[in-house]
Amino acid sequence: MSDLLSIGRFARACRLSIKALRHYDEVGLLPPARVDASSYRFYARSQIKTAISISLLRSLDVPIPAIKAILASKAPHALAERLEAERRRIECDLARSRRALSYVERMMREGDVLPYAISIRHEPAMALLSLRTVTSPELHVEAGFALFDRLSTALREASINVAEPALCLLPEPEDDDTMILEMGVLAPVGFDAGHAARAGLRFLEFPASRVAFTTHVGAYEEIGVAQHAVTAWVHEQGLTPAGAPREIYLDDPETVPSETRRTELVLPIAG
Repeated sequence: MSDLLSIGRFARACRLSIKALRHYDEVGLLPPARVDASSYRFYARSQIKTAISISLLRSLDVPIPAIKAILASKAPHALAERLEAERRRIECDLARSRRALSYVERMMREGDVLPYAISIRHEPAMALLSLRTVTSPELHVEAGFALFDRLSTALREASINVAEPALCLLPEPEDDDTMILEMGVLAPVGFDAGHAARAGLRFLEFPASRVAFTTHVGAYEEIGVAQHAVTAWVHEQGLTPAGAPREIYLDDPETVPSETRRTELVLPIAG
């Protein structure tokens, strides 16, 4: 029995289409073992495992460049690293889908795309003790919890007593794939930048300002709808944003159910 199979026989053996095999050849993923003078492709039986592996990975929506890297990973640790990268990608995709589903369900319940009432108030000057992290929009809730745990630990180790609630600043990221979280608490009166630095914390000061705000009731994963609502309202009113948006967590997530948690969405405005 010949070790070489025609492209048709190879396609049937691997349960792949001839079109797919030609494409995988064109992108350098699965070149044929031999190409004759008439440009007809032949594949070795030893390539069947590779072809089926490619088919499986493509069914999991693994991109072709990632498949190339996975197939080229001969050492176990290298393969583990490549698969871990794909695990993280799928996790982000799942988080994005969960967030989209949550948004749509909220809009359905409220009967409105941006179901929030927006108001304006004056906020006094404030100083924060904070920590910063960079994450992705899909994983910002998990990253926020982790950042708050780090902040709480740093405050406790430094014997710093602070007032509730915690809040999160959302500075503008450098690109669409990242999200900056600055988790903070109000600094005690008399606290300064030197004390903060010694405790491994950032010390941020903000002047008194006017802000547009609304209150979100529900899961943190749905907060993005409220953020969009505040931003849209500010521009609709002819106002100008003048600082990073803030999330103020009015309830303790450890004691208040997700569906009834209250979060203020605040956007500083000029004037």
